[in-house]
Amino acid sequence: MKKGAIKEKFLLWANKYELTREMLNNYGVRTVIFATFSFAISIAYGAYNFTLSVIESSVWYGVLAIYYILLAVMRGGVVVHHRKKRKAQKIGKVVENEKIKQIKKYRVCGIMLVIMMFAISIAVMEMISEHKTFEHAGYMIYASAMYTFYKVTVAIVHIVKAKKQSDMTVQAIRNINLADASVSLLALQTSMIHSFGDKDEVRFADTLNGATGAVVCALVFALGIYMIINAQKQLRLEKLNKDKNSTEEDKSEENKNDFSQGV
Repeated sequence: MKKGAIKEKFLLWANKYELTREMLNNYGVRTVIFATFSFAISIAYGAYNFTLSVIESSVWYGVLAIYYILLAVMRGGVVVHHRKKRKAQKIGKVVENEKIKQIKKYRVCGIMLVIMMFAISIAVMEMISEHKTFEHAGYMIYASAMYTFYKVTVAIVHIVKAKKQSDMTVQAIRNINLADASVSLLALQTSMIHSFGDKDEVRFADTLNGATGAVVCALVFALGIYMIINAQKQLRLEKLNKDKNSTEEDKSEENKNDFSQGV
């Protein structure tokens, strides 16, 4: 069977169902659906690291648990927001102040990225002082490397696409994914140094991991601050537009009254 025929059959099948049809045609819907899977993974990693932190009384695993829990909370918040909006739309309910809600959700994600930066910085300090690393068994490090580079590439591509979206929660998810991808890159670096580096060059490894960790922390912090400032700007614009529309409606009402009195 030719490639074109397979694609055509797939599109015919996908368009039969509402969810798959929306996934094909709506970038925002695709973003939220993939965020749902990422949310589940973050929850699993958070629970795993929290359990290890309790069993081993480990600050390292505790900080990682906080990191994954913050990821889960941010992604989960956006997913819940979209589920509520989707349910309201299905029953024909008008969603009031939707844009304001999106901006506020976007701002909360920015604040949480700033908080996450502190968790990452503690992990980096723990990594250097206690020589902690992310480890992968056997050939899993190669799979991890391929997945990490894929993750970083996709995050960069989609951060550009998300800029064109009016839905700020979609932009928030893409910013979160970029922050997550940068942390994955740091984790891969520490793992590769641990697996392939010279065990005697501990100081060099600590310096390199510290430098990369500082860059990652700066990126996550910058993303968070940018989102907070951008949200405040958008909220002001929405308020100005609302006041402007309200003034125009009042003038229109006055003109109608003047016209009625004239008649």
